[in-house]
Amino acid sequence: MKKTPNSQRKSPKQERSKAIVDSIFEATVRILPRIGSENITTKKIAEMAGVGIGSLYQYFPNKESVLSAIMDLAAKTKTEEIQKRIDEIDGLSMEDTTNTMVDLGLEIFLKEKTKTREIFRQAPELGKVPALLKLRQSVVERLALEMEKHHPGMTKAEYVRVSFVAVNSLMGVVHTMLYDESQQYSVEDLSFELKAMLNAYFERRIQISLPK
Repeated sequence: MKKTPNSQRKSPKQERSKAIVDSIFEATVRILPRIGSENITTKKIAEMAGVGIGSLYQYFPNKESVLSAIMDLAAKTKTEEIQKRIDEIDGLSMEDTTNTMVDLGLEIFLKEKTKTREIFRQAPELGKVPALLKLRQSVVERLALEMEKHHPGMTKAEYVRVSFVAVNSLMGVVHTMLYDESQQYSVEDLSFELKAMLNAYFERRIQISLPK
């Protein structure tokens, strides 16, 4: 029977407590690529972190709660990084914006592919998929606003729909590369193909939306 992640038992408020939780997180992230999320145990995490198993259990009731907390942190960090980059590209052309976002998406998810795969592998079992999709949708909506700046004329719903298709096209490729190890395409090749596809899509989509 699979254990549920429950929740983190308590939040670290004091400096020492925060240091313990940070060491647990860092140890888990180090060990995940080597043994995988299915084989990791609280004992192995505690040993790698250099803390007693009792100290770990003060904050996390089981390994699932550790993985859940790390997944939350990783998803939040990656989303914030994307949102920050979107803020920085204000003023670029639509093509340059698209190219920048493709490279960023591939970089943050595939640069450390094994670690990213193991962090998110247990998302369905831990009930994290809805939260992850909500974060992705926040990126969709932010990009939709950016598109409207460059090419006004469509409805808000259309911008969101186009952005949804673009973001999920990219993430479909990312997910396949993360979980299908038979695929050996380079990041450079994927970047080239995605940029060609998405720029052509945006150009055509804008053309058919222009007043006749």
